[in-house]
Amino acid sequence: MFFLCTDKEVHMKKTIVLTTDFSDEAGRAFAPTLELAKKLDLSVTLLHVVPEIQAIPHGAPLAPPIGAPDLNLELEGAKGKLHKLAESFDTDVSIYHEVLSDVDLVSSIVEFAAEKDAAFIALSTHGRTGLRHLILGSVAEQVLRHAKTPVVTFPPSQ
Repeated sequence: MFFLCTDKEVHMKKTIVLTTDFSDEAGRAFAPTLELAKKLDLSVTLLHVVPEIQAIPHGAPLAPPIGAPDLNLELEGAKGKLHKLAESFDTDVSIYHEVLSDVDLVSSIVEFAAEKDAAFIALSTHGRTGLRHLILGSVAEQVLRHAKTPVVTFPPSQ
C-alpha cells in the first residue's frame, strides 16, 4: 500500500520523521528507516527543509533582510523530488512528505517532529570532520542536541 500526503493533515498512525537533503549520504537512512517503520507499524514522513537565505540589501545596512526571489521555485522543485522519492520506495509503509522553508533548518526539523508527535527523527550524518565540520557544522549534531523527540542517526560506513 502506498499513500502519499502533501498537506498538513493529521496522520492516524505515529510517524517517523525521515529527513533528506537529497544527497547520497541522506539516502543511507532510507532503507533501515523503512524497515523499522514496517516492523513497528509506523508511517514515515519524508521531510526536506529548504534553507531560507536572508541577505541585507547592498548599500542599505539598516534595511530588513530580504529572501531569495526564487524560493517558491525551490519549494515546488523539492515537493516534486520528494514525491518521486516516495514513489520509488518499494514498501507497504504509509509514506507522507512535507517541504518546509526556514532560516534555521534544525529548529524546523525539531519543531516539525514535535508537532507531529513523531516516534522519532531519522537522519543520516555526513561524517564531516576537522575544518569542514567547523565551517559547515552538523545538522545531525544540532538535531541531537535540541530535539525532545528521540533521534536515530545513520553514520557513514567506514
